[in-house]
Amino acid sequence: MNKIILLLLLGCILTCCKNEKETILLNEAVNVTVQQFNHPLYNGNSDKRKTFVNQDSIYLFSLHGMQQKIEILNLSSKSVKNIIYLNKLDDYNKYGLNINDFYIHNIDSIFLYSHYTKQIALINSSGNFKEVINLSNAINAFESDKFSDIDISGFGNFCYNHLKKEFAFKIHSAFNFDNDINYYKKNIIATYNVNTATFTKTIGNYPTTEVYSDPNNFFVNSYELSYIPFYNKQKYYVSFTADHNIYEISSADGSLLNTYNGKSNFLNSNLNLISRSSESQTILNHLIENGKYKKLLYNTHKKQFYRIVTHNQPLKKETSGKLNNMTFGRNFSIIVFNEDMSIKGEYLFENPKYTYFDISTHPKGILINYKDDNDEDKNILEIHSL
Repeated sequence: MNKIILLLLLGCILTCCKNEKETILLNEAVNVTVQQFNHPLYNGNSDKRKTFVNQDSIYLFSLHGMQQKIEILNLSSKSVKNIIYLNKLDDYNKYGLNINDFYIHNIDSIFLYSHYTKQIALINSSGNFKEVINLSNAINAFESDKFSDIDISGFGNFCYNHLKKEFAFKIHSAFNFDNDINYYKKNIIATYNVNTATFTKTIGNYPTTEVYSDPNNFFVNSYELSYIPFYNKQKYYVSFTADHNIYEISSADGSLLNTYNGKSNFLNSNLNLISRSSESQTILNHLIENGKYKKLLYNTHKKQFYRIVTHNQPLKKETSGKLNNMTFGRNFSIIVFNEDMSIKGEYLFENPKYTYFDISTHPKGILINYKDDNDEDKNILEIHSL
């Protein structure tokens, strides 16, 4: 009898081990190409960066919010195409702009979004202004309960649908995102139609998991999200910062079309929540210690998705006892998805020289920028063939 029980237990253990998902690390299979880029006017550090392929050239656009300039590099010829000092342009100052995000429609049609003045400016790669659109009246005319403001927290959520001449924005509802769960019962995306000069609709919903519905506890900054539009297929893929899944929703009405497993091997199944009445230091500690899902990217050339994930870390450094930085020197990884949203594997970054927000797509995979340790004027661009 004891032998039978032992065999049954052994069989159960083996079965459980077989059913566990193995960590698929892609690091050994990825080629890394390193380019050094030096130019007296090129800074390299930026708030947001995006690559754009035009004919035979690959361009890297970088927006510097503090300096209000856009750097345009031609990665193919290893040259600076242009550096646009926005605050030195007459039209920029005429409209009182302060640019927070941008969208590249083509090499000579670049949309800039100024959050504080609620304006969209259309410029070319030479810095010439073509048009300025004011959104203030359209925002005020919309139902304030659904949509109180545009969210500029990041992740490239400023998009343009040229088929319908509509812009998409991540939005805030009228409720407090930390203290009121009603915030998470409202829509996540608003669309603005250029022809009618109105916001036409709000779509999409937050998940109904405990993270987004617990009235007493929360995951800090759980309102953050990232999405990729496929306007020709009338859908978005949405990644929420505190949810393991990726959601496919209709761009027409926001209805849920599919849910895909997008869990990182480096995050726990159950995310750590804290009380909604927590003190500011507790909230800061939570930001330092807890990893989360950041930007979602799509590589049109390789037809792959990339989901950037920051990892959990100790509150303090083991050697000095100082607080760890919530951004710099933090381990992160990139989950690679095939076009059907099946996970291909996960790529780990452990070197503190890398930061997760310095990543953009490249025809060969992903592009990441960092400074040379011995010379701040030297910018290193690495292409990882994910």
